[in-house]
Amino acid sequence: MTRLASLYVLGLCLAVTACGPTPGPKVTGSVNLDGKPLTQARVVFIAKEKGVGTTGQAVTDANGNFEVLPDPRDGRTLTPGNYAVLITKMVDKKGNMPSEEDAGQLQAAGLLRNAVPNRYGSEEETQLKAEIKSGENKLPPFELKGK
Repeated sequence: MTRLASLYVLGLCLAVTACGPTPGPKVTGSVNLDGKPLTQARVVFIAKEKGVGTTGQAVTDANGNFEVLPDPRDGRTLTPGNYAVLITKMVDKKGNMPSEEDAGQLQAAGLLRNAVPNRYGSEEETQLKAEIKSGENKLPPFELKGK
């Protein structure tokens, strides 16, 4: 490879890495329902200000903990700002979580219900909020109350 070609390849590599998605703030937290960890719940962050990153989401683990990861489709993450937080857990009539493959069809057919009170899953009703700052964000637990 000629020296000029080597410099071109090096410049291209630097340009690609410099233009890639930049890591956003790390956001972690937990969700409890009536004092107990809420497992397999979807936690969605919706920007409340213009110019703030759109949305981010996570799913709670067996201990009710979550971490918002970059969107696998485009690498975007939450940006600093204020967010409304929605929490839902869709289950079948027996209270079981459907597989990811079945969930979309079951929800479209109206065969799933939210195991979390609707006030936490509605953008109009939720009182749950989060302020995301640059760097690491360990949010205080979201303490939900049943009925």
